Amino acid sequence: QEDAVFDTIKQRLIVGTNQCTKALEASFTTTATQSPNKPSVIFLARDVRPPTILAHIPIMAQQLQIPILLLPGKSSVEMGRALGTKTIAVLLFLPTTTTSTIATQEE
Repeated sequence: QEDAVFDTIKQRLIVGTNQCTKALEASFTTTATQSPNKPSVIFLARDVRPPTILAHIPIMAQQLQIPILLLPGKSSVEMGRALGTKTIAVLLFLPTTTTSTIATQEE
C-alpha cells in the first residue's frame, strides 16, 4: 500500500528546471486565479550552483501567487535520493485534477 501512495504522489510532481518552467508558463495562459494548471506549491533547493539557474522561478511564483518552500542544506541531493535520481533543484506539486493536463502538454 505504501508503494501505491508513493506512486500517486509521484504522479502529482513535476521535476526539473525546464519542466517546472514550462508548467509555470502554462499557468500564465489562463486568467483565473485558481486555474486547473496552477501548481499548489514549489519546492526549491537552496544548494543549487549557480543560483541563476533558478532565479526566474521565484519571480514567476510570486506573479502566480504560488507559495515556495526554500529547502536548506543539501536538499537537492536529498530530494533526488527520495525520488530515485541524483539531484533535484526544483519540484512542483500539482493539485489532483491537473496531472493528466500537464502530462498532455509536455508531449
